Amino acid sequence: MRKLLLVVATVAGVAGYLKWKESEADKATWSKATDKVV
Repeated sequence: MRKLLLVVATVAGVAGYLKWKESEADKATWSKATDKVV
């Protein structure tokens, strides 16, 4: 049971980290795009 919880927590952590990295990349892209426009 403990191992299952560890696996679930790891998967959730990795998924959250990837989502966060994705949103960070989006922010960088947005700031570059707005810099060009402004």
